[in-house]
Amino acid sequence: MRERGREIALWQVDGTPDWSFGELAREAEKMAAWLTKQPGGQELSGRVVALGWEHGPEWLTALLALWKCGAVVLLSGPTGPEPGPSVGAALRACGALAVLHSGADGAPRWLKLEHAPIPLPAHTVLLKMTSGTTATPKLLAFTTAQLAADLQQILADMGLQPTDRNFGLLPWSHSYGFSNLVSPVRQDKPNRSNIMKR
Repeated sequence: MRERGREIALWQVDGTPDWSFGELAREAEKMAAWLTKQPGGQELSGRVVALGWEHGPEWLTALLALWKCGAVVLLSGPTGPEPGPSVGAALRACGALAVLHSGADGAPRWLKLEHAPIPLPAHTVLLKMTSGTTATPKLLAFTTAQLAADLQQILADMGLQPTDRNFGLLPWSHSYGFSNLVSPVRQDKPNRSNIMKR
């Protein structure tokens, strides 16, 4: 974002305006400020918050804002004010502080939860959920170093170049969607950059 602020990060196929890296950074700053004013927002560092937003530019700014506030992000998939049973079980299992989702008007909504914090592996920044088709979803914890290693492997295996664009058809909260659509847009080596397309 610092190096390529004016470059387009997200092309919108629905005709809505494209987003530059700089716009993503500015919107993430605004969202982070909003988050700290929510109930429990002053205690975000190290606490789990489920990202229940639909994918899109706002999803990405919400992810960046949560990380900026020090939160551990649970990729829960889209959820509203009443998470379904499998997401609810995952929220309890990780001691989630809140769910961040979007309202019908697209504005952010904050659902504060009453779960006590649960110890997570050291340096966890992201939690992914298994499908939960046969039982309560299991949670997989990732550190920044693990996410970076996964990203470098994907860049190498797929041969992604700075001029490539990813066309996103998967939900960004899906493990494959996150690793192949979201991670490449946030990696910070200019010679291995990638642009994500919605």
